Amino acid sequence: MYRSALTLLIALGFSLPALGQPQEDSAFGEVIDVRVVNVEVVATDRRGNRIPDLTPDDFRLMVDGKEVPIEFFTEVREGAAVAQSETATQAAPGLTRGEPVGTSYLVFVDDFFPLARNRNSVLKSIREGVSLLGPEDRMAIAAFNGRRLEMLSSWTQSKDQMAKALQRAEGRRTGSYLYHNNSELLSDEAADLIVPITDGATGDPLDEEFSFDQVNARRYVDRMEIHLEKMASAVNGALRAFAKPPGRKVMLLLSGGWPNSPIRYYLNSSEGPVPDFTDFGDDRGPRVLKSIYETANRVGYTLYPIDVALDRASPVSAFRDDVPTVDTSARGLTREVELHATLQILAQETGGRAILDNARFSALDRVVSDTRSYYWLGFTPQWKENDSSHKIRLKPNRPGLKIRAREGFQDFSRETAISYQVESALLMGFLPGSKPLQVKLGANSKQRRGRVEVPISVSIPMDAITMIPHRGQYVAELKLRISVLDESGDRNEMPVIPVRLAGPEPPKPGQHAVYETSVKLRAEDHDLVISLYDAGSDSMLSTVKKFRFTKR
Repeated sequence: MYRSALTLLIALGFSLPALGQPQEDSAFGEVIDVRVVNVEVVATDRRGNRIPDLTPDDFRLMVDGKEVPIEFFTEVREGAAVAQSETATQAAPGLTRGEPVGTSYLVFVDDFFPLARNRNSVLKSIREGVSLLGPEDRMAIAAFNGRRLEMLSSWTQSKDQMAKALQRAEGRRTGSYLYHNNSELLSDEAADLIVPITDGATGDPLDEEFSFDQVNARRYVDRMEIHLEKMASAVNGALRAFAKPPGRKVMLLLSGGWPNSPIRYYLNSSEGPVPDFTDFGDDRGPRVLKSIYETANRVGYTLYPIDVALDRASPVSAFRDDVPTVDTSARGLTREVELHATLQILAQETGGRAILDNARFSALDRVVSDTRSYYWLGFTPQWKENDSSHKIRLKPNRPGLKIRAREGFQDFSRETAISYQVESALLMGFLPGSKPLQVKLGANSKQRRGRVEVPISVSIPMDAITMIPHRGQYVAELKLRISVLDESGDRNEMPVIPVRLAGPEPPKPGQHAVYETSVKLRAEDHDLVISLYDAGSDSMLSTVKKFRFTKR
């Protein structure tokens, strides 16, 4: 998609090699990054009553099957850190014993899958429940319509602003994707048929098989997985964009109906084998949904998924600590259970609780109650930044003690973390915490086979990047990313373009280097995020540009 650099204006005496040119060994050493993995723990007796006054000795922390020491420990009771006698274990970072502990509630609204009336009933209940929040609590709200992730409210402690933002969310249109697809399924009688298959020679019955249109099934599953992937990217984008609020981090995840297994959801039958022509990943459901709880665990969020898919109120109120592990391999899951399975897995893996059926009408009340009293544990793993996943298991050291906590974390590489930041910026239209970057888009060239070439000129402010002395020169090592979102919400892969600046003396204030390249796009409008990562200061410069296609 990208061609090598064309020119660099070298008014300041710096050089920039073209793409593909051999690079010198790096001037930047390994960055030591001390990061704590937080584990919020709910501890109850067999009847579900919270147990106070526990100590680190009441727990065993296992990471990938090996016991690790609990380095940080604080009990939070009714929204305040409990003052305890001095022990060898420090208080969790950012918490002061005896002081209030705020909770940051991030509300994610699915505007693509549900009917508006189902979504609005939950939004209304959340709006009516904001009075329950304490003075230290805050809320932010984001919504995804299938293409664009929008911030409806940044972090605010104003209950009036929360209520107004939630009311605005009720006025947004929904795609009703699940409803329309359910209507399509009801008209496809072949999806629910089972026919006996007999041996042509003997007439003996063989294994039962589903009779269905494989073309329709494949098309349905492929479309569903594409939309699930977009939804997962949006949830992950919101988690990363709002990754650093103070206090405990909680996401209320309003789901309009995300099947744990799209093919089982399509077939909706209690007998027979499930075709294996789809790509599901492991037994925790579709691989794309696994990315949600991995991201939540990495940035320290507890997920409280809320079912807003139903068009009716079930008499069951499923919100309890004893929800069993979901057996996703079992046959006979109804469509409703398939939707619930996704939410239960997301909650279980992050230490939260799925809010199903009638519980959705008091969602915020239940989440606030569940997050007022808990234990905050922490440990510092040996970070390798290799994108590996790790399992966490917390075991009780006393009989009768039941524990609910997150079950894993991911050791993201620096490259992956930066790419995720850029993806969040592409979905939301901005990159929180980044410095501004000046970029100019040129006029698109003549259309060829439905594609156009768009020139891009990046102006690099030399006083905004870190130049490090190295072998008699001043060097900056940068990485350029260009990410594209088209009109249908599809994104391109993001190749990383290394940019090395070197000069005999430090740059003067106000000097710029200009990097020019081009990108080939389909002949339609696009949003672009152009970002430049500075390894020396571990900082990002970025901008979001809108390309408007012009016929020539």
